[in-house]
Amino acid sequence: MTRAMRRWGAGGLLLVSLAMMFTPAPPRALACGAAGDSGEQQSAAEALRLLRQAEEARWLQPVFYRELQTTILRHGVETVARTIAWRPPAELRVEEDHDDGRRIAVWNGEERWLYDSRSPYVLHTEARAPGWDQVAPPLGFGRPSPHGRLTPGQWAWSEAQGPGGRAVYLVEGGKPYAYSRYWIDQVHYFLWKEEHYGPGCQLVGVVVRSDLDFDPELAPDTFAFEPPEGAQVVTDPITWRMRSLLHALSRHAPIAPAVPTYVPAGYMLAGGGITEVDGSPALHLRFHDGRDLLSVFQVLAGEASETSPLAGVARRVSDGRGAEVLVMGAVRDGYLFLVVGDLTQAEAERILSNLQFEPDF
Repeated sequence: MTRAMRRWGAGGLLLVSLAMMFTPAPPRALACGAAGDSGEQQSAAEALRLLRQAEEARWLQPVFYRELQTTILRHGVETVARTIAWRPPAELRVEEDHDDGRRIAVWNGEERWLYDSRSPYVLHTEARAPGWDQVAPPLGFGRPSPHGRLTPGQWAWSEAQGPGGRAVYLVEGGKPYAYSRYWIDQVHYFLWKEEHYGPGCQLVGVVVRSDLDFDPELAPDTFAFEPPEGAQVVTDPITWRMRSLLHALSRHAPIAPAVPTYVPAGYMLAGGGITEVDGSPALHLRFHDGRDLLSVFQVLAGEASETSPLAGVARRVSDGRGAEVLVMGAVRDGYLFLVVGDLTQAEAERILSNLQFEPDF
């Protein structure tokens, strides 16, 4: 957002921008592929069955493989390289290298570890400890649901030639603003490649998998983990997630984070980042209830004041999908806070009235 936006009356354009920051873009283009146009393609039900079978195939037997994920972002390209080892029924190791650090997840029948080199905190829980599922683990960590990422829409499949000349099923479809293609091996249903497209058929992500071994020789200590020297082991998932998040954000902006001690029932901390609001640095905490996103923005001290047009705003604006979200602002301890989400004004007021500047994490 540019500083020029501050010239708009009562922050009207800014309110729309805030609402659009965390909602999918509206449909602007036809599907990027030819789903449903070819006589070789079959029913959407069969296409979705192939996708489910491909997801399930990776968890039926011991497996080792590598994957390279490329995400095209507004500010550049992000690449993540992973190695994944799985042995049923409950042993998993994921090692993930990206531009600014290394993440490791190790699960076994008794305990689970999550380590991120960018944080001095390591999460260690029992395999079925209460609260484990209350925090979304980093991407690539954990056994996904075979139904979790299939978006409604039009789907179709055809036979094609995949990586290395392999015979594959090419499954493609989704919605105009969320279209995907999947290359699935015809013999063992391994998912070799994924392509994902956004509005205007622009490529937004690619995943390529290789080095597949369905009968790997895994070392005895594959599913064990020793925390690095000096790392603090945390046993509560919520505490670990918050500490790690605030530690990461503190390096990027001179903001003393305030954490809401109240969010509506069902919402859990999903992530955070540094952004801009009306041209000023801001901390952005994201909470999710499995369907909707709730955002809390904290604008850098010194930039907010009681006279800011956003300080007392309480307005519903369109989220770009025909629905409305509430945008509500208030100044607390020299910071401007904004709550954006599908919630009532009373809930937003309660969030803004329960901000803790020195959370006990």
